[in-house]
Amino acid sequence: MGTSIGGLYVMYADLSDHPGCRRILCNPACHISKVIRQTIGFGKKEYFVPRQDGIHEYLLDEGVCAAFDKAIEETVRPQADIHRDYAVFSIHDELIGPEGILENMVVCQQAGYKVLLEDKGGHRLCRQSLRFIKEVIAECV
Repeated sequence: MGTSIGGLYVMYADLSDHPGCRRILCNPACHISKVIRQTIGFGKKEYFVPRQDGIHEYLLDEGVCAAFDKAIEETVRPQADIHRDYAVFSIHDELIGPEGILENMVVCQQAGYKVLLEDKGGHRLCRQSLRFIKEVIAECV
């Protein structure tokens, strides 16, 4: 399970050696470079939680966007299993925005994910969002 950029990473994870695993993407940042350029912006940013090595900030710039674009272009995305893999979108996702949510839903649906909408949380998952994910996916097992 991954959320935001973690959802993007999970989307590209090869689980062929782990047949019992499923993918759950939560508000995946499928177009991370676009989000950085248009919403987050370039410059120094603070980590929400400081790293263990004490570093508190990181730099977003065009080089980071180019690296993401290149990695996504060069990496084969495994096809999802419509019966096991889910992409969950919060309709109040303030970071991705309505247009981005729709774009990401299309990407996930075309990749074979079962797309779910939840109406409580935003980009960062809240307790109600997690409860929704647990209840819906548990019903589908």
